[in-house]
Amino acid sequence: MDNCVDFDVVVNKFASHFSAAYTPYNALNADEIRDNYSRMRVGYCRLPITDEQVISTELVSSAISRLHGGKAPDIAGASI
Repeated sequence: MDNCVDFDVVVNKFASHFSAAYTPYNALNADEIRDNYSRMRVGYCRLPITDEQVISTELVSSAISRLHGGKAPDIAGASI
């Protein structure tokens, strides 16, 4: 990301970019979004999703490490 190859730096830049791009307007809105997500998550694909299947920094880090670099940036400007 941004011509950087250090894995930790890439993960932190991705987290910072994603956080800035998808931050709710306020805490009340954040709670509403989280509650709505939790309600929808219960019956996703007719199979319940357990708490062990949450998205973590380790999961994002693993996904980023499997991406192929040198691609054009996405609509939000992120590139690897």
